[in-house]
Amino acid sequence: TAGFIANPFFGQFAWNPEQFFGAILSAWLIAAVVQEPRSFSARAFSWGPLVGLGVISYGVYVYHVFAPRAVGFVLRQLDMPAWMGSGFPLLALSAVATFVVAIVSWRFMEKPINEARPSWQERTASRKGQHLPDPIPAPAHATRSEAH
Repeated sequence: TAGFIANPFFGQFAWNPEQFFGAILSAWLIAAVVQEPRSFSARAFSWGPLVGLGVISYGVYVYHVFAPRAVGFVLRQLDMPAWMGSGFPLLALSAVATFVVAIVSWRFMEKPINEARPSWQERTASRKGQHLPDPIPAPAHATRSEAH
């Protein structure tokens, strides 16, 4: 209701319907997977490439912003045809560059940090005289150790 009250002040919609319905759909899918771990939805989310994307998703999020400029720069330095620096060719090359950089970032930066974090936490807690709780066990249907 607040969106409709504010409507005259902020334009046609004071809320973003696409984000709202996307959030509703996401919540519905998550609930379906949690309630029935053997469902088609759960199996779809356990598909290897999708799990792999989840593992590198932070890198994709961080690096996708820089990829088009970096790819465009490299294309200009290599005197590639101008059509490669815009539209679908730029999108495709930027996507490939984003995934390559995200994978390398995961392997050589994020994964070592994640593996070292428990020992850092234990040392910090022991210096403060605290006890760390046991880690939360992974769900039974988890398929990749990198995802934790």
